[in-house]
Parts: sequence; structure tokens; C-alpha cells
Amino acid sequence: MDWTNDINRWEVTKDDERPARLDGTCFYCAVPIGGRHKPDCVIPKKWVKVAVTIEIEMAYPIFQEKDSIEFHLNESSWCASNIMGYIEAVEQNGCLCGYASFKVLHIEEPDGQAQSSATN
Repeated sequence: MDWTNDINRWEVTKDDERPARLDGTCFYCAVPIGGRHKPDCVIPKKWVKVAVTIEIEMAYPIFQEKDSIEFHLNESSWCASNIMGYIEAVEQNGCLCGYASFKVLHIEEPDGQAQSSATN
């Protein structure tokens, strides 16, 4: 099931049952099919914008300084998608857990109200 189509879906459907308990209720909040999920159920979703920071090592010529490297990465013709090869190389060592961090930037509440995090 594609959860992106279920944003703000509160009605319990047959899709909310799980094989471990096929009793006509949501597996997570036990509300019967046709009812409304409980507020603490994991099925209803909301959109959250997250900034991802990944620390990797990249080789640059000895003469290049911070400003010229950042210009190359952010403002030149270098495509940001090129970073994927570096990320895949790090990931080959296991996972990104030691290299990545996440920060919530914006939360779209189910009632349509926006909640943004404080500035950096």
C-alpha cells in the first residue's frame, strides 16, 4: 500500500488488518472497520519535511579552500546528484547511521495547520 495516498485517512479499512489478527479491526488501534482510527494510531499520517545531513570525505586539490569548494558544490555546474556515488561508497561499509543526521524543518498537521521548527 502506498501510504502517500492515505494522508489524513482516519477511516479504518480492511487494509488496516494484519495477518496476525484478522478480526475486522485495525491491528494497531483495535477500532472496527468503518470506524475512526484512534489519535495515537500509526495508520493516519502527516507530511513532515526533514533536512538530511550526511558527512562524507571528498578529495579536492590542495590549493582549493573552503569557499571555492562550497562554490563548486553549491553554485557551479556540478550536479548534486553526483553525491550519490560518495554516499553509496560510505554505505558499502555497512550503513549511514554514523554519517547521517536528521532535523525536522516543517510539520503539516492533519488539520491543515503548519508547524515549522525554529530557525537553524
